[in-house]
Amino acid sequence: MFMLVDCNCFYVSCERVFRPDLNKKPVVVLSNNDGCVIALSKEAKCLGIKMCDPWFKIKNYYSFRGVVAFSSNYELYADLSYRIMNILESLAPKIEVYSIDEAFLDLSQINNNVDIKKIAVQCQAKIKKYVGIPVRVGSGPTKTIAKIASYGAKYYTKNNILNLSKINDQYKIMQDIPVKEVWGVGLKLSNRLSLLGIRTAADLLRSDIVYMKKMFGISLVKTIMELNGQECMSLQSKYREKKQIIVSRSFSQKIDKLSSLQEAVSDYTARAAEKLRRGKQLCKSLTVFLRTNTFGVSNDSHYERSYYVPLLSLTDDTRELITAAKFAMKRIYRLGYSYNKVGIVFSDLSRNNNIQIEIFNKRGEGRAKRLMRAIDEINFHNKGKVMFLAQGVEKCWSMKRDYQSPKYTTSWHDLPGVM
Repeated sequence: MFMLVDCNCFYVSCERVFRPDLNKKPVVVLSNNDGCVIALSKEAKCLGIKMCDPWFKIKNYYSFRGVVAFSSNYELYADLSYRIMNILESLAPKIEVYSIDEAFLDLSQINNNVDIKKIAVQCQAKIKKYVGIPVRVGSGPTKTIAKIASYGAKYYTKNNILNLSKINDQYKIMQDIPVKEVWGVGLKLSNRLSLLGIRTAADLLRSDIVYMKKMFGISLVKTIMELNGQECMSLQSKYREKKQIIVSRSFSQKIDKLSSLQEAVSDYTARAAEKLRRGKQLCKSLTVFLRTNTFGVSNDSHYERSYYVPLLSLTDDTRELITAAKFAMKRIYRLGYSYNKVGIVFSDLSRNNNIQIEIFNKRGEGRAKRLMRAIDEINFHNKGKVMFLAQGVEKCWSMKRDYQSPKYTTSWHDLPGVM
């Protein structure tokens, strides 16, 4: 038996935790550089706001109607997510953190006499009490059915809890769920399935597996088997090794100076290196890319390039990675263009316990590792306190966040005061 815990309107709910005055008011959260709507409350939906609406187009109209907008506060969202996952780990022996706002729980090792609904109610109550985020809970014999239950809990229940452990309940709700809402199907595949008369989850459940495998491959067959109650997808390990690490951002304004571009790519490289060390991995190569704005410009004024740098040896040393990134940026930079985005990609990753010793290596890796560990520990408790000068000081290129809320849980300066 699996249980899926999914936070309701997670980004919006995070903003409301420290702003209870915004409950039942229209709230939206914006993407990087305050570009598009990426999260919205039910009240905002009722006003006609849609996901991915450009904020600059709708700002004046909806601000007049009481809509409150927030810039993305990723530090706050990540911290509240971490707290929620810790609570879930106390409720079940095995969990899979599927995304920042949802996780699967494996209930197979819990006593069969325990009521699933009681666990769901306890889960909701704990998270609401200790974090302040409302969640919905769906459970079923497979991960796909648990996803179906989560969808049903959102639209067909009042308490946001739905248990689909019984076959009759599964089939009844699948008749009402569009096939595009089935986990792993999506819009494109649902359009192809509709040509075969498959429009609901129940239609997909009854389809011919042999024919579907021939037409769509083994992935859809696993989905069909999961809908029929046959477990094909177990929980993934908590720490999955990454094949690549990518950090990129669009600038708040167009940048034409090489020095500013090198500052930006150095800053992104430092962030990527932190992720690399957190995952206990090493990097053998990196790629730097940059581009101008792709919208509303002619082909002659558009420029986009990338540069691949193979490293001499596996490393997680931020200093070495920044040096390589700045070298790559210098190779692809062209004078006369105004750039709006750069990024860094780490590839050829491997575990840091699989290192081939070099005969002529005199870099002093022990000292370097101690230095990186010290920097990470300081920045973990005081984010951004220790930086490399190459990352810049003023950072005129940094992301635009005109509507950002305080970092209530990760910054001493932003702790809410009690009057």
